[in-house]
Amino acid sequence: LELRNGFPYLRINNGSGETQLTLDGRGGQGRVQLDRLNDGHWHRIDIFREGNVVRLVVDQCRVASLTETSGNLADRRACEAQSTTPAENKYLNVHVPLELGGRSHPDAPYPERVMKEGFNGCIKNLIHNGEVGVWFVLTMS
Repeated sequence: LELRNGFPYLRINNGSGETQLTLDGRGGQGRVQLDRLNDGHWHRIDIFREGNVVRLVVDQCRVASLTETSGNLADRRACEAQSTTPAENKYLNVHVPLELGGRSHPDAPYPERVMKEGFNGCIKNLIHNGEVGVWFVLTMS
């Protein structure tokens, strides 16, 4: 998970291929509904996985708009993206530490195409599988 141009960009690979989810803040009709997340305010990013289905939701999708064309349908494109990981692998297997905000070794070759600049900001209340984790902080000098 990283920010690109102020919006979340998620890459996930369950071992059978990668899928990508991204947002640009625009709803279904092209109107900007969600501001960039690098605005100095706190934001909430949820990532949900059920089998091969992955969803990315920003700020509980409070900016979703309703359309009344054929029933009340919520336009969540500005704040929610969904995709499916390829093939049948459903579980994320992590055999190395989960690193957030950057890499402990910036020259590590894997995973590919990860930003090397690292994260500049704050992360709090990181919850995994419904539990607040105990996290170790590594600072780069």
